Amino acid sequence: MDAPEVLSPAFARIPPRNTDQMTELQPPDTLTGLSAIVEMSIRADNEFGRDCGDDLTRIANAVAAHGARYALAHGWNLFCDNPGNSRKTGIDRIADRSVADLRGCSLGAASLRSLAAFGARRLIDWAASARKNQLALVKIGAPLPYWADDDNVQLKQRILENLGT
Repeated sequence: MDAPEVLSPAFARIPPRNTDQMTELQPPDTLTGLSAIVEMSIRADNEFGRDCGDDLTRIANAVAAHGARYALAHGWNLFCDNPGNSRKTGIDRIADRSVADLRGCSLGAASLRSLAAFGARRLIDWAASARKNQLALVKIGAPLPYWADDDNVQLKQRILENLGT
């Protein structure tokens, strides 16, 4: 499988998922079924540095799991306004849920939101290569991104604008 196009040099150090290992996954509404996506975000050690220890890995795992659930439930559109709260994006919702689940953790809401943004970047980065990874997406039962057929340059530009970078 070709390596996915990436939005940051740090992401290039995270190896792409081997699609041959996805055949045994359960439906995506179970945690087991989400593991293929969550694993992509857990491999964030190089992005967050080497002194963070297991606590940050645990937090990143939880945030990535929320991100994966939200992305699957909303067709990967993490940045659309949510009904009933037009000021909150998907990333905000992921961060809010993570804050609630990780009460007592040493990281504040801003740090969790940053981790949620990273998880969303990984999800989008992986989904952005859908033309090369359609088989992988189908195997985990995920919907193809609504912008999967966009031109790559326009796609990257839209993602960067949505991320505010």
